[in-house]
Amino acid sequence: MRLRALFVSTVLAVGTAGFISPLQHAAAADPGPTTCKPDSSQPHDTCSITSFTQTSLKIHLHVKHANPYCANGQTSNCVYSYNVGPSTSGYGSPASGSMTCVGTNPETLSSGDTLAPNATGVDCNVTWTWAPASYPVLFTAPLVEIDGQGVLPPNPGHYFNLSREVPGPTAEFTTAPGNTSGKFTFTSMATSRVGGLYETWSASDGTYGVGHTWTHTFATPGTYQVTLSVSDDSPHDTNATHDVSFAGGGGSTTITLIETLQPASDPGLFDLRIDGKTAVAAAPDGRTSVVPVKVGRHIVSQRPTDAASLPHYAVTLVCTKNGRPDVNVDATAAHLKIANNDREVCTFYDLRTAALHCDVPRLKGMSLAKAKNALEAAHCKTGKVTKPKHKHHHLKVKKSSPGRYAVLDAGAKVALVLH
Repeated sequence: MRLRALFVSTVLAVGTAGFISPLQHAAAADPGPTTCKPDSSQPHDTCSITSFTQTSLKIHLHVKHANPYCANGQTSNCVYSYNVGPSTSGYGSPASGSMTCVGTNPETLSSGDTLAPNATGVDCNVTWTWAPASYPVLFTAPLVEIDGQGVLPPNPGHYFNLSREVPGPTAEFTTAPGNTSGKFTFTSMATSRVGGLYETWSASDGTYGVGHTWTHTFATPGTYQVTLSVSDDSPHDTNATHDVSFAGGGGSTTITLIETLQPASDPGLFDLRIDGKTAVAAAPDGRTSVVPVKVGRHIVSQRPTDAASLPHYAVTLVCTKNGRPDVNVDATAAHLKIANNDREVCTFYDLRTAALHCDVPRLKGMSLAKAKNALEAAHCKTGKVTKPKHKHHHLKVKKSSPGRYAVLDAGAKVALVLH
């Protein structure tokens, strides 16, 4: 009697979760697998997803006979033996699986059990369950066919494939109000579905920190950018950036600057200025900064980081003073009169009026940080980033997709492969 392996396998492959917004507060919902397709060499096999929850997956398989004796209905010459139980691999504890197959009778199979198939083949319902903290990636359910006549079918394997994406971490943090000495405490709200969360901090004064919380004292009054960078056991990483300010001496007179792009997906960047000095550099849509100021007259203004793009926007500047309307002009600048304890809030509304393109630059040999900056300057977004499994330091861009000189719509994603 000759044996051959008949593997019915379902694969949930590690992929790109797409871009995860740095401002998300919770882990993205598990999207689950999409479709279950048989191997192209077995076009008569079928596979369908019965149900999916955050802790379980159910599929239905139909294996069409490839053995001529089975195909002719001679089921006494064709028996399926359950060889290895449904198994998984991935993040966290493995899932547990069970399989019930219908041949001549419904049976829940254990290792080594046999099943006489019916005239058309074998139908199986497979169920996996796992703990909420786990994220299984690879699902397998193999069978072994025993051919009583010693004849092997032309195509020895039956494979079923599913895929879902492994989500990357999310990044967000809270800021405890700084006192007049410039001391702040930052607390990470980062999340991960697959574990291995690693959090680092950096500030625009050149300081760094590691861990879930970071307490830092800025030496001089002003506005600073603080960035939380997050990675985990997935192939992805992300970050969140916020501005923090302190006046020193207990002052409470402030001007808040807000950048609003229309549409919100516009890749434009603007410098927000007070009295001709940049208070917020390269502000994207949604960037907000609270700037302490002295009592008196001030000028708020903006300019695009790429000065040549200014004609591409129609600008409206709207300011409120202590919650009441103050300024509303179609201009890039306005004069303000600030009294003690005034809280002025100025929003720059920038409506794009001209088309913009993503012109993919040369990225080969750049570090990931420099490549991201180059893509941003070219009105592109960073897409999937593929890193080598066993190297984590001094990574450089090996290639991009699309490659250099490609012209895409503004905001298009460019994938990077590092080495």
